[in-house]
Amino acid sequence: MAVYQRSFQPYDGALSNPALRFLVTARYALQDLFRSKLFTIFMTLCFVYPLLGVFAIYLRHNADLLANLATAGIEVEEWMPIDETFFGVFMRVQGTLAFFLVLFSGPRLVSRDLANNGLALYLCRPFSKTQYVMGKMTVLVLLMSAVTWIPGLFLWGLQTALEGAAWGAANLRSAAALMIGSWVWMIVLGLLALAISAWVRWRPVAGFCLLLIFFGGIFFARAIELLFNSEWGYVFDLHHTIRRIWMGLFDTPAPFFFGRPLDLPLWSSWGALLVLLGLSLLLLARRIRAYQVVK
Repeated sequence: MAVYQRSFQPYDGALSNPALRFLVTARYALQDLFRSKLFTIFMTLCFVYPLLGVFAIYLRHNADLLANLATAGIEVEEWMPIDETFFGVFMRVQGTLAFFLVLFSGPRLVSRDLANNGLALYLCRPFSKTQYVMGKMTVLVLLMSAVTWIPGLFLWGLQTALEGAAWGAANLRSAAALMIGSWVWMIVLGLLALAISAWVRWRPVAGFCLLLIFFGGIFFARAIELLFNSEWGYVFDLHHTIRRIWMGLFDTPAPFFFGRPLDLPLWSSWGALLVLLGLSLLLLARRIRAYQVVK
């Protein structure tokens, strides 16, 4: 065919649903993550604690085993109660594992596209910046959901099924706390990881920045406490902030730091998370664009 006969022909095939186009980027990103054997192994290990929780609930409702333990002088109901503290500990353990999942997967989601000028290829299509961020965020939300609120509600439902509807009605707060606490953590951690990935293109440095924000706040808070004799520096500690919110949701005692209880107002923790969310969204909005202006 002659060159002059090669005119532009618009695509006339079937179009995907605009509301679901963000799932395309999420699907390929998940496929890329699970190509790593190390990531797959760690993801599998994240289900060890939920399996231990299933065993603990089963142990409390096995009459023969309880009788044998009672004969040996072991009262299971005393040292292993299934209450808000049980689910609060579950939230802390699985929330920490969710952080390490994001630490492994989050820094690579946006930095690769920026390093290879791939955003122009995404955004030159009928694909908005919001859909791009939603697609990347969906990857992190799916990974964290699999290890936080989904197994948590499964444990709560199993305990309700074995203990009775009365227990479930009396412990609805634990189920709500699992759901709300997980989604707050997922949104904050996901947007923070994407913002860091968008601004720090080198993956090891991006991972270090995420670690520094999560674990480094305690040193800053401790310095403020020593210099000004004030506990308000702990609002800058993301680890303390999310634990304070979880404990408020589960109605358990305030966290301990350096051998003493720390009981800052709950509203200060929520305010710190809202500020962090706003900063993350601002950084993403400034960085995610189809082209870059070089001065």
